[in-house]
Amino acid sequence: MNHKKKVYHGILVILGVFLIFAAPGTVSAQGPWKIATIDSEGIAGRHSSIGIDSSDHVHICYRYSTAGDLRYATNASGDWVVETVDSDWDTGWDTSLDFDSQDYVHVSYYDKTHGDLKYATNASGDWVIDTVESEGDVGWHTSIAVDSLNHIHISYRYNTDGDLRYAYATDPSGPWVITTIDNIGDVGWETSIAVDSLNHIHISYNDNTEGDLKYAYATDPSGPWVITTIDDIGVVGWYTSLALDSNDDVHISYLDDINHNLKYATNASGSWVIETIDSAGNVSYPTAVAVDSNNNVHISYYDNDLKYATNASGSWKTDIVASAGNAAWYTSLALDSRDYAHLSYYNGYYADLEYATNILTHTILHRDGKLWRSDTTDWLDTTPPYYLGTDYARALEMRADDSYVILHKEGAIYDSASDWVLDAYFSGVVWAVDLKFKLNGAKVLLHKDGALW
Repeated sequence: MNHKKKVYHGILVILGVFLIFAAPGTVSAQGPWKIATIDSEGIAGRHSSIGIDSSDHVHICYRYSTAGDLRYATNASGDWVVETVDSDWDTGWDTSLDFDSQDYVHVSYYDKTHGDLKYATNASGDWVIDTVESEGDVGWHTSIAVDSLNHIHISYRYNTDGDLRYAYATDPSGPWVITTIDNIGDVGWETSIAVDSLNHIHISYNDNTEGDLKYAYATDPSGPWVITTIDDIGVVGWYTSLALDSNDDVHISYLDDINHNLKYATNASGSWVIETIDSAGNVSYPTAVAVDSNNNVHISYYDNDLKYATNASGSWKTDIVASAGNAAWYTSLALDSRDYAHLSYYNGYYADLEYATNILTHTILHRDGKLWRSDTTDWLDTTPPYYLGTDYARALEMRADDSYVILHKEGAIYDSASDWVLDAYFSGVVWAVDLKFKLNGAKVLLHKDGALW
């Protein structure tokens, strides 16, 4: 196997304000979307799957179409590192990624050359690849989940007979136990799997014969499996994505293929409730759903633009992440420990793997050696980020004397007391700022997450 690595330095350019003044572990606001190109070599980024580990590092697996490889990218080292995991020609289709309790990566994917379901993990320190099933044409639309015992669960389509299948192993080296869950009609399209706190298994998928969204559930890998039709109105259930909340309730995003609407189903109330989230455009593949620490739902999807919907405010709100025509396919979504969103997707215009996030970083202000804490002690955050026509700004009020400073990136200077000058410049990696006190020239230094700028 060929395991090549590349390191990309300084690709993520933060275009928004650097300041957020929220207590650690909470989210007071979401900033403008920041977009990075992760892999621009050849045709890279189709069939991506993104995950966030326990240290909030980002991991993405995807297909490198130019060579037909499975690739993997992560920023765990501080820089984006791109690695070829499987270079067996024409592989890396329908990737899915999850973590075990030690943050090792587990990936399921389809090998089109051999028509096999394959699995890769770095749990041993190096990438180890296994063929899970090779009977017929098998492994389409894979989805993987690792449970609390580090057992591995994979849902997928057995294309030869049009079945929904499930593979289970208690160890990365196998053996794999294969089960056919549903073989009535042409089923098993667009599977998505999750394992709850009791290690019960949940799978959403499309029944192409009936045009329905279906759901399979089992309390044990050996079954029995209970199959439910959730939505049978029209032709629905395409591009499903399933996530569980803290109560182990199910949340599914999917596509209405006739009306091209984004739909959402949940059993959080005790019975299945279906909503149409976006009916204004031409929603297409795929969708991705995640649930945050407050059980709010977040969905990314494609609608000529890369879009993002959430009900975190109490009602559904949508946002355009990247407006670039057909340049936002194969989106995948994950949330970090502070509930910020991270998206991977394929930029069809440039044929690149791209990454977007709405994270806002924490900054601590210093002046003349005195620490002015940005969270509770010296500064009062008087406004959320607001838009000034070209950039986002934030107002800070100093508690001691009620003077306050408004910071603005790359443009006019705004200061209510006429005491501060702000210069913004690009260091080649990130935007940095330099604040100067007008009266005596003293500088205010900005610290981001402990690093001095």
